[in-house]
Parts: sequence; C-alpha cells; structure tokens
Amino acid sequence: MVLLPGSLGPEAKRYPPSGYREVGRQLRAAGFEVLVVVGPSDAPLGHWLARETKARLFPPEAGLWEVAQVLARARLVIGNDSGLTHLAAALGCATVALFGPTSPARTAPSQGLVLQAPDFARCGWERLPPGLVLRACDALLTGDLQDARLVSTITSGGGPLAQLAEQGTLNP
Repeated sequence: MVLLPGSLGPEAKRYPPSGYREVGRQLRAAGFEVLVVVGPSDAPLGHWLARETKARLFPPEAGLWEVAQVLARARLVIGNDSGLTHLAAALGCATVALFGPTSPARTAPSQGLVLQAPDFARCGWERLPPGLVLRACDALLTGDLQDARLVSTITSGGGPLAQLAEQGTLNP
C-alpha cells in the first residue's frame, strides 16, 4: 500500500496529515505493508508520516523513474489530487484519489476511484473522514464498487489532459 500525502499544489488540495496517519495505521493494523512516497519538498511530511504509521519511507530524492516502478508494483495507492496519483492510475495501479477543492469531474485520474470531500467550501476535509477512505480502499480491492456508503464517489474523470486544457496550458 502506498500513501502519497504530498503535492506541489495549494495546501488546501492536500488531505490532512492526520487523516493519512489514521489510514496508514489502520492499513498496518490490517497486516498491510505501507510505503510513504514524497518528493524532496515534502520530505519532512514523509518522515513524520512514516514514523507515525511505522511505514517505510521511499527515498524522497528518488527520481520519477524509480517512483513509477514502485507505483506500478503497488497493490493500492492513496493520494491527493497530484501528479503522482495521476501517474499511479495511468500505470494501472488500483488508485484512490482524494479531492477537496478541485473538480474531479474535470481532472480526475483516468481510472481508479475518486473521493471528493462533500461541501468542501464550508466543511473542508472534515466530511471525508479516514473511515470513508478505508471503505473505498476495501471496495476497490474487493471489486465491490456498489457500496452505498461511498455516496461521494466519482469513478471517472477527464484526467490530466483535461486539467491542462482547463488551465489553458494545452494547445489545441
């Protein structure tokens, strides 16, 4: 299981570290090996999360090729709306993408499961608790995507190309 708590985007796009800590602890308690992957700018967060969850930390200074190899072999990836989460989905890994203020209808990974924090503008991340993230992980691993408790689930989106088009950085 791989946790991707970092992001070069705005702080609001990041699922809270305390939420990742709870998800990581529960995954470890269920017997899963957990790996935290962050880039150099998120190294302090990665060290903290690895220590708090008794997970392994993938070297933050590793290159994108090495990270891609790890993601391609992962059983499940849980990450923010970030480039690495999109990469994991593109590599075919079972992926749970956590969305807060951005629109998954426009920028969700091309495959995987997307959870959007309901009413983010008013409530922030509080309405996307770790228990819901864990239920989504279980549903994705077991193939039971009809779980009625996952009412905020969006299972498809435009992917990174739609995001580039939305930002005006994709030439027609």
